[in-house]
Amino acid sequence: MKIYCFFPYAVYSGYKKTHSGILKKISSQVNSFSMICDDIERCDLDYHINSPLAYLTSWCNNFTKIKRILNNARETDVVYIRNVYPYLTYAILIKKRHKPTIILEIHGIENDQYKIFNPQNLFINIQSLSLNIFNTMFGKHIKSNVDGIVCVTNEISDYNKKLTRHIIPILTLGNGIDISLYITRSTPEYNNELHVLIVANTHPWHGIDRFIRGLHAYTGDITIILHIVGDGPELSNLKSLTTDLNLEDRVIFHGFKSGTELDAMFDQCHIALDALAAFRKNLNELSTLKAREYCARGIPFLMASKDADFPESWDYIQMVPATEDPIDMELVIAFADRVMADPDHPQKMHEYAKDHLDWLAKMKVLKEFLETL
Repeated sequence: MKIYCFFPYAVYSGYKKTHSGILKKISSQVNSFSMICDDIERCDLDYHINSPLAYLTSWCNNFTKIKRILNNARETDVVYIRNVYPYLTYAILIKKRHKPTIILEIHGIENDQYKIFNPQNLFINIQSLSLNIFNTMFGKHIKSNVDGIVCVTNEISDYNKKLTRHIIPILTLGNGIDISLYITRSTPEYNNELHVLIVANTHPWHGIDRFIRGLHAYTGDITIILHIVGDGPELSNLKSLTTDLNLEDRVIFHGFKSGTELDAMFDQCHIALDALAAFRKNLNELSTLKAREYCARGIPFLMASKDADFPESWDYIQMVPATEDPIDMELVIAFADRVMADPDHPQKMHEYAKDHLDWLAKMKVLKEFLETL
């Protein structure tokens, strides 16, 4: 058996592919596939969305890649596609001419994903509208003609089971991480300053604006400082909001960091933020890479959506309401007080990640699923 891995990227102006947390996840995932197959070919599909011409050119180039692989694959091979973007439509529509087992890995409910508006880029909005239309036309057909689907949450699995009328085998398998890539952080002193971290390729569903607005409303004695590490399409909106609310001294934009610089950010901060607004794309459950990295590094975090890979009411996760309301800073402070009172929390979180979130455990489940197809 050979596994061909298709990984689409939407590349926009100012985007640096090497900065992507998704890229880190994909690299770890490809490496983990060696646990079930020693013959793997990775195929990155970059779709440039800066202009219609750039998008069309990249679409044609990627279509050629996809067609070549499908033509050359054997019956015993597996084609594993991350996300069911409509620009893969024609490759899947001609699937019956080809022999390999085709698996989709799905991270959201597509029509809801494509409804998010980006006021900074008209072409991205046009593209999102186009994707929504194409997905409405072809999404069900694509999914009904593959051999299996892997969904990262139960919510997404239930949606796709209903969409495909329970004909296609579907596995719920949350995102994994390569635990060996992460060191357990050193906790900083905690007095009258609370440092909060978010590492993200920023999008509206991260809900960072909710935290900034909560910070603006807070009038207590604790100095709360938010550290935003990363870039992304939402960054300009967050900077404008910070300026409008006169919070430049309490919201710090660090840009992209990696290696020892990123390690230092984790050592500097007390708690972190996972996505706080998944409801903006109509999701109640998530399986984010951030949450897994936070756990592996040993930093407690806030989240607004369920994650099946973590226990309910876990000491090191603070749930916040899934609404547009600003985040309550008193709740944040109480959470920080509680977790910082346990000096061993980084080691406990790291051990949990090792036992439950590492790709080794995930691949055993995936292998069993592939053997049933």
